[in-house]
Amino acid sequence: MSQNHGSQPCRLLIFTLATLCIFAIQTNAGESEWAELSLSTCRVDDFLTARPNSDGRGVVIAVLDTGVDPGIAGLTKTPDGATKVIDVQDFTGQGDIDLHWVHPDGAGNAINYEDDGAPIAYALPSLKTPREETRRFWFGFIEEKRFINSDVSDLNDNGTTDDKFAVLVTALISEGDDYAVAYVDTDIDRSFDDEKPIKNYKINQDTFTLHRDKPELQIEPVTFALNIFLKQNKVVLVYDDGAHGTHVAGIAAGYRINNK
Repeated sequence: MSQNHGSQPCRLLIFTLATLCIFAIQTNAGESEWAELSLSTCRVDDFLTARPNSDGRGVVIAVLDTGVDPGIAGLTKTPDGATKVIDVQDFTGQGDIDLHWVHPDGAGNAINYEDDGAPIAYALPSLKTPREETRRFWFGFIEEKRFINSDVSDLNDNGTTDDKFAVLVTALISEGDDYAVAYVDTDIDRSFDDEKPIKNYKINQDTFTLHRDKPELQIEPVTFALNIFLKQNKVVLVYDDGAHGTHVAGIAAGYRINNK
């Protein structure tokens, strides 16, 4: 699927079986040495030398596949610095995180009740709420046990597969999905005050990874994006836990894969 956008950098819209991802595709005529896909064998480099502007600019591509990792080298930026992945959506239910309402305790915490009824306090982020407005809070969890049969069953690479990462969503009562903000307790310290705000991916192309104690000794983390659906009490994660969608996206739209 393609769409003409004049002289703007080429966009790649990737639909995946788990995810809809929109990419900016531009390649570069002088960058033809790839580690796994030879451009010279199929004479792509000759084509780009003869037609330097025929590099995908002005095109949006949609790919339907298993998901895509927007943090992988080669799928982050176009040659002119624009964001390559411009939207992502998941239609399978794999990334659904159910939310429920929680209320502040007046001391800067949100209280969530565990399955056994035990109250657990999570520190709220610093937020400004206009006096005439009411702020709402929703709460849920990213649970590692849902990834047990995937290629990344240990999301934070700490040797266990039963971690739960709390998710907080907040919005003023007058605001809709695109104004809502999510926070993920990436380091499992029961505080959202040290976490960055994340909005629907199409707004700012926000992503996040989960904290790892020794990242230099561990595998590359999974990059997550998300979309918020307030009326459905749901956050939908977008990620690639099987690598095929990311592989396809790299072939279709990769730029400087493996820093080539």
